[in-house]
Amino acid sequence: MFFKPNKHHNQKSVYIALTVIFIFWGSSLLINSIFEKVHGQPLISSSIVLISGLALFFIIEFVLTRFIKIK
Repeated sequence: MFFKPNKHHNQKSVYIALTVIFIFWGSSLLINSIFEKVHGQPLISSSIVLISGLALFFIIEFVLTRFIKIK
């Protein structure tokens, strides 16, 4: 109801961006947890990881959409 399908988005670029962000969030949280276990404090804040992941998602999706349209 709240999220209507948008036909203007390229599903392939969204899928690739989601995959990249999943790997980014997983690896950054893993590194952060290992660093916290060793040093007793987190390397970076989890909110910074979240915001940087969201920004990275929109940038990747935008670039891939433009790249696929050129192709």
